[in-house]
Amino acid sequence: MRKESCLPSTSLEIRNLLLTKNTLTMKQTLPLLVAATIAAAIVGCTSEKEVQMDLTDVQLVKIDTIRRYPNAAEKVLTWRGEDQVSYVTFVPIETYYPIGARMKVMVKR
Repeated sequence: MRKESCLPSTSLEIRNLLLTKNTLTMKQTLPLLVAATIAAAIVGCTSEKEVQMDLTDVQLVKIDTIRRYPNAAEKVLTWRGEDQVSYVTFVPIETYYPIGARMKVMVKR
């Protein structure tokens, strides 16, 4: 036996439900419709920016402990890449990384 849903399934049923409940009138829905159309046009017209990335190997060279917030200490991990560029990451104090650990990171081309 199929259970009937109490929710309206078509836009006509939704419109009839709203009009019978007298919750929205045309004067109230028109500004909402215009605002939604403008928002959709703005979001739809923006261009997506593609960023090309490369993977590079880095090695952990230094670990420091800092207090970025008054009640929480964090570790600052300094990584050095093959091109001698340093990268810094913040991790929770409980996280363990040995000096000399290697990892791959994404860098912008």
